[in-house]
Amino acid sequence: RSGNVLESQAKASEPFLEIDKRLGFHSRVAISFHRQGEFSLGYYDNNAKPYKVIDGQYAWKTRFVHAGLKWKLPSDFSILAQYLRGDTLMQSPDKIDMVNNDYNSGFVLLSKKITSYRASLRLEKFSVTDNDLTPGDDNNEEGKSATFNLSKRISAHWFLSAEYLWLDSKRPSRQYVG
Repeated sequence: RSGNVLESQAKASEPFLEIDKRLGFHSRVAISFHRQGEFSLGYYDNNAKPYKVIDGQYAWKTRFVHAGLKWKLPSDFSILAQYLRGDTLMQSPDKIDMVNNDYNSGFVLLSKKITSYRASLRLEKFSVTDNDLTPGDDNNEEGKSATFNLSKRISAHWFLSAEYLWLDSKRPSRQYVG
């Protein structure tokens, strides 16, 4: 056995492959306010065994809490907001942390309906904190983004949409690929 604990890792990751056959869960409660809006709280835990490896595919233990708000404002405006905070863990078969990250993300979206059009502006801030000591795998990141979207309803189920996205983030691992 060589010193690389990830030597048996598959060349391509299959992120939705069920490896450990454990049941996870997501629970959410929402409070509605007379068709004016909604406040929600939720918790997700996939209950995975983070050290389980099959054919080079690793299980990831992922958990997060989230809170959300959507509210109708005067003049056909609406606001949506969500904050999410969680962690994810992947370990070698001998239970050494290979990826151990905390993450959070929050956004606010303001939207305005104008006849058959909808204009929306979304502002977001996010970060990942790398807690493991895996060499050559710095997962730290922090950033912010802004998105402007203009959509037109063509029919009950069809929309035409144009979007502009601005993103600024600091991610040290980009140095690995130049």
